[in-house]
Order: sequence, then C-alpha cells, then structure tokens
Amino acid sequence: MKALIAVGVGTVIVLAGTYVLFHYALVGPSGGKGTSPVEAANGVPGMPAAAPASVALPKEFRLTIAEARPGQDGTIVRAQQGETIALVVASDRAGQLEIHGYGKAVSVGAHGEVKLSIHAKHTGRFPIHLHSADGAHLEIGVLEVEPH
Repeated sequence: MKALIAVGVGTVIVLAGTYVLFHYALVGPSGGKGTSPVEAANGVPGMPAAAPASVALPKEFRLTIAEARPGQDGTIVRAQQGETIALVVASDRAGQLEIHGYGKAVSVGAHGEVKLSIHAKHTGRFPIHLHSADGAHLEIGVLEVEPH
C-alpha cells in the first residue's frame, strides 16, 4: 500500500512540474497578466521573437553612355533625402564617373559597367558627369534630391 501511495505522489509531482513548465512556456513569466518580453516581441505567447526585418536594398538606376556628346540632355535621377541609391552605369568609353557636390566618383572602363552607391543626404540638383579618358566632359544626367 505504501508503494502505491509513493507512486501516486510521484506521479502528481511529475504532472505538476510538467504543468508549470508548459504553462510558463505558453503564458510567459507574467502568468498571463501583462506582456512577457517574448510576447512584446511578436505578440504570440510562448513563440520565439521574430527575426529583425531585413534591410531595404538601395533604389537602383541604370544609365547607359553610348555615343554621348557634350551638350546632350541627360537622365534625371530622383531621390528623397535620406534614401540610399545606386547608379549602375554602362559606358562605351573609359573615364571617371562623378556626382558633383557629393564628392563621389568611380572609374569605368571602355565597354564596362560600374555601380556607384550614395546616401542622398543633401537636397538639390547635382550633375552626373563622365570625365572621359579622351578629355571630353560629358553631362550624363542629374541627381535631384528632394526633402523628405
């Protein structure tokens, strides 16, 4: 008889311990009164916090320089202040691609392609030029950054 009571008490202890563990995992340390850190992170009791949102990729603009001559109209690239943008430029001639006013420049080879990323922190109009290896200064476009 003592053995049967011991088994019964042991079973109650194991069940009570299991209940407490699962209750804590599902309801949280607040016992359902208030919000646990896990609930605050994702709104679901007992669920692990969600992974942080992925970082937004920069807006990408493609420009092609082919048979460009001084005085031609260029492309207008529009951005909002605070955005990060990327210019992907394919060129039929070698030179230095530059965004005046931002101090950003990158070399491009003849029949090559380069990517230039910038954080649009200053508002205004900024010329995009190619200072080609043959000495030509070509206006490829303009970067317009509007206030947010």
